[in-house]
This record gives sequence, structure tokens and C-alpha cells, in this order.
Amino acid sequence: MKTASDFVPPIPVKEIDVTTDYSAGYLFDHNDHLTTDKLPAFFQAASGWDDFLSRARNITGEWAVVLRRSDGEIWAATDHRSSQRLYYRPCKGGIRFAENGFALLDEGDNWDDEAVLFFLRWGYTQGERTLISSISKLPAGHALRFRPEGGITLEVYDTTARYAPFDSHQLSYQEAKEELKRRLLRTGERLVAHLDGRPAVLPLSGGYDSRMIAYTLHRLQYPHVYCISYGKENNPDSRKAAQIAARLGFPFLYINSVSADCLDYTHDEVFLSYMRHMTGLSSCYYYQEFQAAKKLASGTAHNGSTAFPSDAVVLPGHQGDDLGGSQLMTRMLGRKHLSPDQLSRILYRHKQQNQTFDPKERERLLSLQAHLFTTYVGSQSAYRTFEQYMQWENIPKYMLNSQQSWRYFGLDTACMLLDKELLDFAYSLPFEYRYGKRIYDDVCRELYTESGIAFADDLDLHGIITSPAYRVKQLIKPFVRPFLPRHSIWKGDLIGFERIMQPVFREVTQDGRFHPTSINGLSFCWYLLQVEQRLGKRLPL
Repeated sequence: MKTASDFVPPIPVKEIDVTTDYSAGYLFDHNDHLTTDKLPAFFQAASGWDDFLSRARNITGEWAVVLRRSDGEIWAATDHRSSQRLYYRPCKGGIRFAENGFALLDEGDNWDDEAVLFFLRWGYTQGERTLISSISKLPAGHALRFRPEGGITLEVYDTTARYAPFDSHQLSYQEAKEELKRRLLRTGERLVAHLDGRPAVLPLSGGYDSRMIAYTLHRLQYPHVYCISYGKENNPDSRKAAQIAARLGFPFLYINSVSADCLDYTHDEVFLSYMRHMTGLSSCYYYQEFQAAKKLASGTAHNGSTAFPSDAVVLPGHQGDDLGGSQLMTRMLGRKHLSPDQLSRILYRHKQQNQTFDPKERERLLSLQAHLFTTYVGSQSAYRTFEQYMQWENIPKYMLNSQQSWRYFGLDTACMLLDKELLDFAYSLPFEYRYGKRIYDDVCRELYTESGIAFADDLDLHGIITSPAYRVKQLIKPFVRPFLPRHSIWKGDLIGFERIMQPVFREVTQDGRFHPTSINGLSFCWYLLQVEQRLGKRLPL
């Protein structure tokens, strides 16, 4: 086990050698479990480009490959949520790849103005774009083909055709619930096969998603499970997480990630290196996980009776939003068809704004979002088009980016709720089943009640958004919003961000060019300042 004194975090800024095959992660081809070293042979066996796409389409796992073919072509792909990242840029006579966009930065590179604006709103860049105009990121569910004489082409392999088997046989709500339970258990069995006896550390909150992973591992009697929670001391999530772990018999450790000794980080070279690793010029960073991952990897994590292993596989639970349908909060999405402009306006109102934008910037953002919706292949209902955005943009680049926190410190990760077979089924379900996480939350409550880990204050999102009071509030909100005082960016801060982000707040305020309206928005601004310093060119604001 490593100790704090001999722990040195890696700085992953190396390019991928395209003269040989590259692979990362793992996959399941039906029941065959293939680890990193076996991925190139699996994909090199493709008889042609179409077979390569078919192989990517019909597997599940978290993987990425870059292959040099015998005819000189280079093929690359990443999984359906790009949990293993690939960045690329054209170069004279070829193409360069890296796991991190910073590795591809060259002198003379320039900002992508539209990507910067999009990043200020969402905390990630759109499509294949990064903050730098000459560097791209391979999007989720896509493959890349480089031909020496034909250049670079991108092609979607994760198409809407995956819904067809389910659409041809609609299930009743009760049947769908039972099928979802069965698939969750099968997903857990694949996770156990991948863990193969290795210790697993589960970042456990009071929500449904990480609790589902804990429930599944307990049901499958996996023997080496450790639970951690972090944030400010005595926060509600950590208290509930401790109760869940105790009821399931798992060791539990709370990590204070906002203590006084964690505050001086904005000029810490380890943190700045971590930040570059996490973000790659296309996503923002997570601060809390930095402290938790550093503590776990150091080998000093101990709850007084149990030492927590520093070589465990970490099992993040953020991807439950992908599975559940928490993005479907507007009944208008249940319509058969909405135009790209209509979908863009729903998306713009979907979550907190993060920044104050002038009318011209707002219209540019709406146009950028509408363009994304026009690029989605296939004829599908409005809610599926909206969720396509979440599958290719929000979930991979924002939610799942937390995986990079643990990987930076040398910890392996696996996301049970990211399983492609599970997600394909969940996304195929009718709007009414998914609206406000209805079916997923119902299944969670039933399973948690049976196992003694349900709580009276567990959230009922569907119940809230279908209540008369909620509907009235949504109707009057646009009319009263102009008269309401602007709330503090720290409103609703249960984590302790107001304390730990004071250095960030000071730097952004002193710069004077930004107008953040949320904690996340503040992080986006500060990160852009760090990239500006690294690039040596003024932000296009």
C-alpha cells in the first residue's frame, strides 16, 4: 500500500503513438470480458469499416481504441459515452491523438470563440469542438476514420436503430419495471465479473444512484466493498450515506474535503496538473473529488477500524441521471415533434444559467444549441432528440467527467449504470415512463424498501413535477422573475463551496470580465482564466 510520503500523482500529457495500436478500458462482447490488452485484436479482426462500426455498436463497456490498419488508414473509436477520452488534431500528412487535449497544444493555437461561449453556459464544449480551434475531441458514440488521401471523417455508430427491438414490443408499466430490475441485476453481474475480486470503493451519497450500486453489490454478495462520502462536516448526504453503508454492512469513511488545510489550492501545482488532466480543454473540473481521491490514493484513508485500500476500483454513481430520465422535466417534450429552435429554447431554460448573458450572446447560444439538434441522425420523437443531446453532450462531458478525478491519482474506475445494454433499454421506454425519472425512481424505492435502505425523505421527482403546486409555480415564474432580487451564487450550498472557493471568487472578481450567477458558473470562469494564462492569448469575450 502506498503511503502519503511516497505518493506522486501522474501528469498525463503524453501523445498517443499512432504507429502502433492503442487501447484503454474494457468491454463485454456478450459474455466475453475483454481487458485493455485484448481490445486491439478484437477491433483489428473487423473485416472492414462497416464491421468496425458494428463491433463498436454491439458491445458494452468503457473503452477507446486507435488502430493503424495495414493499408495505412487509422481508425479510432470511443464508447457510447466517451468515458475513455480521445483528442485529435490534423497535422501535415497525418493525424495526432492524445488522451488529453493539453497534450496537443502547439504554439500559435487560437481560441474557438463559439466553444468559449458555449463553455461559459454549460461547462463543456459542443460536439467535437474544444476551446482551441485546431484541437478536437472524438464525440461519444462516434468513430473516426483517417485516410492518407481522404482526410478525416467522423461517423455515428450509436444510432437510434438501437431502440427498434424494444419499440416493436411495447411493455406495460409493470412489465417495464420488472424488466428494468432484471437488467440492473445483469449489469451488476457484469460489474462483478470486471472487478474479479478486486476491492471496490463506492463514493456513496444520499441519492438513488450510488445507492443502487451499493444495493446491487450487496445483493450479489460481493465481498470487498468500501463506502466513502465527502463534503463539509455533518452534511445531510454524508449522514444518510453512513446509514446506508451501516445497514448493508459495508465499511464507511467520511472525508472532509472543505477543511481549512484544503483552501490554498489555486496555485498548487498538483491541483493545477489535476485540473488540466480532468478538463482536457473540453470540460470543467470537479474540486471535491480532488481531495477525496488524493486521500484514498495516499493509503492513509482509515475509519478507525478499517484501512481503505489504495488500489481499489472506484465506482462513481453520477451516471444515474443518464439512466433515469431526470432531464425530462418538461411535458412539452412528450410531443411527437419539436423543431430544433423549440428544443434549443427548452434546453436553455433547463438548468441554472451559470452566467449573465446579453441578448446577442443569448441568441448565439440558442443558435449553437439548435444546430446541434439538427445534426442528430434519424427521425425520432422530441424527447428522444432532447435526450440525444444529454447522451452525447451533458452526460459524457459533465457528469461522467468525475471519473477523471480518480484516474488522475492512478485509481481504476468502473461505472455500473453506464452499461450500454441497460441504457439502450431505459432510453427506449415511452416518455410517460421516463418523465421525471418515474420508472427508475419507482424501481429504486421498491428495491430499497425491500432491503431496508429506503428513507422517508427520499426524493419523489415525478411526484413533485406533476403536482398542481409545481405547475402553477412554473406558469407564473416567467412573469415574476424580473421582479425578484438576484440570489447569491452560494444559495443552496450544502457542500461548503462558499468557503473553499473564496480564492476562485477573488480572482474572477478582480478580473472583472465575467458575470457568474452560480457556483458552477464561477468555476467555469476561473478555469478559462487558467487556460488563457497557458495559451498566452486573451479570451474572446
